[in-house]
This record gives sequence, C-alpha cells and structure tokens, in this order.
Amino acid sequence: MYLKKLELLNFRNYEKAKLEFNPGCNIFYGDNAQGKTNIIEAIFLLCFSKGFRTQSEREIIQFNKAFARIEGHFVFDRHIEQKVIFLYSESEGKSIYLEEKKITRYSVLIGKFPVVLLSPDDYNIISGGPDGRRRLFDMLLSQEDATYLNTLQQYNRILKQRNKILLDFIRQKQYNAAILEPWNKNLIEYGSFVIKFRQAFVSEFCPLLARIYKELNFANESIDFSYRPSIPFQDEKDIQTIFTSILNHNLKYELKRGITLKGPHRDDYDFKIDNNALKTYGSRGQHKSLLVALKLAEFYYLKKKREETPIILLDDLFSDLDRNRERTILAILQNTGQTFVTNAKKLEFINSLSQKKEYLIKQNTILNSI
Repeated sequence: MYLKKLELLNFRNYEKAKLEFNPGCNIFYGDNAQGKTNIIEAIFLLCFSKGFRTQSEREIIQFNKAFARIEGHFVFDRHIEQKVIFLYSESEGKSIYLEEKKITRYSVLIGKFPVVLLSPDDYNIISGGPDGRRRLFDMLLSQEDATYLNTLQQYNRILKQRNKILLDFIRQKQYNAAILEPWNKNLIEYGSFVIKFRQAFVSEFCPLLARIYKELNFANESIDFSYRPSIPFQDEKDIQTIFTSILNHNLKYELKRGITLKGPHRDDYDFKIDNNALKTYGSRGQHKSLLVALKLAEFYYLKKKREETPIILLDDLFSDLDRNRERTILAILQNTGQTFVTNAKKLEFINSLSQKKEYLIKQNTILNSI
C-alpha cells in the first residue's frame, strides 16, 4: 500500500496544501516549527483515526478557522485505490469518510491502512514506564486483528466501570458482592483473551526482532523480548482460574484504594541485550538501535498478518544517528515500502535511494523536489 495524494485544509500551520508522493521514500527537510511533523501527523490520522501528538483534536484546526480537513488517496497492493477524508469541526467534532461514505465506528479504519510510526516520544518506550510499551504493542495488535481491538476496548470499559463500583463502595462504606460479581466475571473473560493474545504475539515477534537487530549489524549482541503479565501463569488454560484467585485475594486492598490492582492494564514487556535489562544497563546507542529494529520488525509483522504493505512514518529519526547507521537504515528502507521521513538537514546518503522525493518546508510552504 502507498499514499498517492494528500490534501490539507486549515490543518495545523497549513491553510491549504496538495501533495503527490513517491511510492518509495518521501523526505521532508526544514528547520524546527516549520510543519514537517504535521505532515506525518496528517497521514497517521488518516490511517489510525486519531493522532499521536495530542489528546484534543481541536488543536489540529488552524487558528481562527472553524474546521480542519485531510484527504488521502491510498493505493493497495492489489492496485485498488481508496479515498479517506478526516474532518474535524468545532461544531460537529470528528467525522471520517471512506469513499464519501461516513463511517459510524472509527475502529473499522484501524488496520485497514496499516501504518508504522516512529516519533520522538517513542524514545522513552524502552526506558520509560510500562504505559508506553503497552500502548505501542496495543496499537500494533489492534491493526493486526479487529477482535483484539474490540476485546481490549471492552476490557477497558469493564475496568473503568469496576473501578467506579469500588470507589462507590468506599464512599458508601458498604460492600455488595452481588453488584461486583458480574463485572469480575467479564473482566476475567475479556482480560484472559488479551493476555493469551499478547503471549502468542511475543512468542512470534521475539525471533523476528532478534533477526532484524542482527541484520542491521549494530553490534554482535543477542536480543531478547519477553512478556511480563501481571497475572502469572504457566499454562493458558489456567489463566481464568489464576485471575479469579488474584481478584479474590486483592479485594480487601482494592476496597481501600478504589482501583483494580491486577490485570492486562498492569502488564509490561521486557527487553534484554546479552541477558542484561536494556532499561537499566543499556546505552543510549543501544536504546536507539533497538528502537529502529523494533519499528522494522513491526513493519514486517504487520505486512505478514495483514497481507498488505504498511506505510512507515519516521519523524526525526536521523537527527543523532552516526553515518554508518544512516547508511544502513536507508539501504533497508530501499526494500520495504513507502516511507515518510522528516529531518532538519539533507541526508548524506539519500542519493543511494532509487525511489525518492524530497521536499523543503519553509514558512508554511512546501517546496517540491529540492
């Protein structure tokens, strides 16, 4: 799949812009605050139905304008073309259209246009807290399988309601097992599915990540990627039984704090290099190297599962990479799919790419083919 054309209206710093892209690598240069990342964000919104930079979509509307509009024309691997329109207005909120038909459930968009994103915020995935790692892999798995996305959404809805009930018990100073029991049952059912899916994913993804890291020739190191569920289990058939036991054991503590203490919302993922925890002992170079390998592994994993070539979005990846890493990554991108790259300066080895298109962004203006 590739994005053939993009049109922006009142989006961020672009009052009006029309772009046609190369199926290979598209590179945007320019100083900070010129709007390079805005292009990446617009593409991600079309693919994923929501942005990665802000929780309030109102911020995408240009100052003193009433709405923002993004239109993209995608061409699938089967050569079928489809148009997507993302519209956000102050009066009506968000609307998304596929071939002029308004969709009622935004989740149907997720996975239809597979996308892999690397943004500056991702640099905290390995060294930061578990929330970022869960969010990263939930985004990936939601694109892989709609059942996972729907189950995770149900789990989060049940979790929110269960926490509200626990808080009500605390405020009312009265516990009612009959009220809580149905929510426990649903939490265990949906949560167990999420746990099984994540476990199966890691088993398949770990060898892929290790192979790609080795192929990048970053170092002669072994990579290990593992899943650390908050509901410990040895056999999948025991998850619901163990989950039930842990909920019963934690009830007295949950009635004091008003939150659910265990479940997929408390899971984590671990990365190790040569059997050492990367989060604790890894250098900055190792962190960045693994992050690059991680994104490439996402690409190949999604391509296999969706049977469609994802788009790769690389925001400010090359800013502090050495020459060897820049050359290696560009060589790999030559053989992937369509890629969008932002960088402050022209890349040294960009001429090695046979398919490329370069843009200079300056003072809210996009200059083609620099």
